[in-house]
Amino acid sequence: MYTETCPDCLGVGTITHRRMMSRYMETATCKKCKGEKVLHYKLSEKERKRRRKCKAKNRVTTPVRWEPPEKIPEEYTF
Repeated sequence: MYTETCPDCLGVGTITHRRMMSRYMETATCKKCKGEKVLHYKLSEKERKRRRKCKAKNRVTTPVRWEPPEKIPEEYTF
């Protein structure tokens, strides 16, 4: 089991942010680590990075070219 410091709360366990439309600060439990301050992984960071890279390499990307619509001939000439 590999453990890493939570990147969201930086190992504090809580996140302090401004309450919406207010000047008051609000403290909430980190949703990513659920207040544990660390994240647990089955694989090492190098292995996870390698797997992400392999998945990105296998992912098919098709370029989408935008073509303007054909101009409709006007029936009436004024």
